[in-house]
Amino acid sequence: NDTVVVVVAAQSVATAPGDVVMTANTGAVIATSAAFAYNTKGSVTAVTPASGRLGAYVTIAGSSLFGYGSGVETVLFGAYAATVVTALDSEIVVRVGGNPKST
Repeated sequence: NDTVVVVVAAQSVATAPGDVVMTANTGAVIATSAAFAYNTKGSVTAVTPASGRLGAYVTIAGSSLFGYGSGVETVLFGAYAATVVTALDSEIVVRVGGNPKST
């Protein structure tokens, strides 16, 4: 296929847009400027309450909790899956479940 190139970008701390440069096996160089930027890794800043029983509601606060996606798919407390009650990229409220997540 000469219309699509798929690559896996190495991890980087740079967040500003950078150039994308490809070199073909013929030696031809194809480039575009400021075409790709790394997203910073999300982080959890607080989990409240810090302890509780099954069925407890827990608030998880942080930044980029969706990992630059559109939502959260799974929240686990150890082996126990939680049910997402509300979800924002900066705060997720879950209810701790009682059944281990099956693998």
